Amino acid sequence: MTNNSTTSSTSQVRPCPGLTWEREQLARATGIIGQLTEENTSLRQMIRQLTLQNSKLLKDKDRWQ
Repeated sequence: MTNNSTTSSTSQVRPCPGLTWEREQLARATGIIGQLTEENTSLRQMIRQLTLQNSKLLKDKDRWQ
């Protein structure tokens, strides 16, 4: 019975329009942060690969000189 009384009291609370907008903005910002985090990870991997390639090229250059 306690669960039913909690449900009925919760359903009587009306959402504030300002809070709805803020929640939407927070969800949007969270999504953008997730995308940027993925891009950042991808860019870090690319930098690692390029650094390794650069190192190999420099070693090859030294061998041929």
